[in-house]
Amino acid sequence: MGCRNGPTRRITPSPDDHVSVLNSATAQALLTEYTSLGVPASGTYGYTIGGGGKFEITANNMDLGTTAGIQSVGVGYYRNSSGYPLVKLFSEGADILINLTAA
Repeated sequence: MGCRNGPTRRITPSPDDHVSVLNSATAQALLTEYTSLGVPASGTYGYTIGGGGKFEITANNMDLGTTAGIQSVGVGYYRNSSGYPLVKLFSEGADILINLTAA
């Protein structure tokens, strides 16, 4: 999950960051599924997430300007020759959580 077609920014984690750890079998299954999906469709800058889960952004401020914004498009985001493979893994799109704090 991350920025598609836009500038890449390095984020420095803070001591309060939470890290989830996957076991190797789950990580391998996700990698296999990801590589079977092919290249994501091109589009305008912004943030788009396919599948389920949670997409959390914490920043001092945010200006999306004329971008496509932040979108959760669910299981329909990725398609391959056999259909929509993420439908086996998720029943709804990702939650988007945005926390803006004053500098």
